Amino acid sequence: MPLSKGHILVTTREHYEKVGELGVRIGEELGRWLPIVSRVGMRVIFGQSSAVEEHHWNLVQNNGIYSLSLHTFPEAYAKLAKLIAGERAAQVVPHVHFHIIPRPPLVSADAMAQSPGWTMFGRGRREDLDDDEGEELAKLLREELAREVKRVKQEEGIDLDVERDYRL
Repeated sequence: MPLSKGHILVTTREHYEKVGELGVRIGEELGRWLPIVSRVGMRVIFGQSSAVEEHHWNLVQNNGIYSLSLHTFPEAYAKLAKLIAGERAAQVVPHVHFHIIPRPPLVSADAMAQSPGWTMFGRGRREDLDDDEGEELAKLLREELAREVKRVKQEEGIDLDVERDYRL
């Protein structure tokens, strides 16, 4: 479930549990795409006409799952073990992934407390993403990503090799 509308995950195809396990090539690819996907997500969520400087978002990557094996605990302790998992670094899924979490303007301090996506790291209230809304959002993200890749090639002279299999 997303922490806010437009919450995006960027991950690797190969399995790595922590960022320290990544090789230089994978790290370079992630570093290349994180600002691009951030800009794309913010334009889709906040609108094409708004300046990137006006946008606020979190870029989060957690490293470290609590090392207890759930399989060694009786069923009664499984729930407790799940609560403990990832406690030190708040990593819930044992795979490197980056969260890009849009933070829309708040109209009041009370709105912050009631915002379903305000709480970080998987705790707090969240809203389900409707399938139709998710499909429409993915379509808009793909379209904006194609425009951004084209812009980067034209303005920065960098070909992002769109023939690769980058999926949303």
